[in-house]
Amino acid sequence: MGGINQRFVLVFSQKAYERELATLYRRMAKASDTLNKALWHLSCQLFTCQADATQAIHKLLKKCPYHDVTYEIVPVKKHPGRGKPKAGSEPVCVGYRIDYTLATDLSKVEQHKQRLGRFILATNQLDSQQLTDAHVLSQYKEQATVEAGFKFIKDNAFELDSLFLKTPERIGALMMVMTLCLMVYNFAQYHLRQCLKDHGDVLPNQLGKPVQNPTLKWIAELMNVIAVVTLQLENTKQQIVTNVNQVHRKVTAYFGQSALRIYGLPPDYQQVAIHYATSAIPSYF
Repeated sequence: MGGINQRFVLVFSQKAYERELATLYRRMAKASDTLNKALWHLSCQLFTCQADATQAIHKLLKKCPYHDVTYEIVPVKKHPGRGKPKAGSEPVCVGYRIDYTLATDLSKVEQHKQRLGRFILATNQLDSQQLTDAHVLSQYKEQATVEAGFKFIKDNAFELDSLFLKTPERIGALMMVMTLCLMVYNFAQYHLRQCLKDHGDVLPNQLGKPVQNPTLKWIAELMNVIAVVTLQLENTKQQIVTNVNQVHRKVTAYFGQSALRIYGLPPDYQQVAIHYATSAIPSYF
């Protein structure tokens, strides 16, 4: 495909099969009602010739993915004129109508069932020893993480809509910077969550409840209240980090001595337990 050798993996999921089978049955029931109504209206029509009736029924049969329709073109005969027909007069054909029988085509349904719960994955790694089929599937399942990364890049917090770039080189450079930001973001989030898990520790989420898997975006919002105040003392300037509470200290300590130094905390800072309120957001918010 595209001049690149690829290896395809056919995957079957029992849960997906059951879910898609239920959807198939709903579609079949809906299609049956729709088709039956269309056939009934068609059977009530009077066609001038057999060709017109055949063309009309064939057009409708193209919309039958699950059903089989058997039909017969029947001539409609009537006596000409009004009143009681004369003795010995024969009725004449005034048109044609369609008699039909609708039934579920089990062979068509079986063909649809064969495709349920199955999907194909492709890779250009032809060596199944280096990349097994199971690993291909596991990598595919992690696509949600990739999508979350793209969502992160497009987040309004970056204010990308304020940047206007024209040349492809500058747009590519911006995407590289955003990709690096995403890498740092994911690494920092993983590091913080792992530290909380290893220490049996927690941090407050947006509702003030203790969790071990906070997003780094939420942590950044918590840290956003921190400010650096510059004091002018005679001929010298002194900077003081303000608004640092216990939650901020806890987060900073998990990122090492460099982070502690940036926020003006001692390098041997010890974690302090925080008591969380379950009925309301804690006061340190």
